[in-house]
Amino acid sequence: MGSERPRGVHDARDVRLDEGSQLRADQYGLESGSPKVLRQIKKGISVEKMIAVFGWAREFGIERRGYFIMGLPDETVDDLRLTEQLVERLDPEVFGITIVCPYPGTDLYDPTRHGSVDWAKTDEYSNDFWSTTHLSNADLKGWQRYLVISSATV
Repeated sequence: MGSERPRGVHDARDVRLDEGSQLRADQYGLESGSPKVLRQIKKGISVEKMIAVFGWAREFGIERRGYFIMGLPDETVDDLRLTEQLVERLDPEVFGITIVCPYPGTDLYDPTRHGSVDWAKTDEYSNDFWSTTHLSNADLKGWQRYLVISSATV
């Protein structure tokens, strides 16, 4: 019986072990294709390692699911373009990209700015308030739409 499970990025030996366990799909929270953003969020993995792991998983016939987030505080359009390039290179079978949603209790939550948000109607796929120094909410939503559509045509 095959399985799927979410977890962090690993090495080729682990991917081989997954193949032996009949793992059919693996989920990767990659977050960004920008080395700058990955450093800022302390992701602990390089773009090069992401590319290697996706290659290993492809080699062993494991479905690759890549998930990204955008709208991090210092992210720019150039960083989003790097994410776009990484998604094109990885060519995941399943792709998802969300917009930062600063839930109460997280480092990005500011009660002054976000205290009136109706959290029952807001999530990382559809928030109408998050923006950064470099990207408006409309910019983020436009990039999200663009990346979802363009990943479907890769």
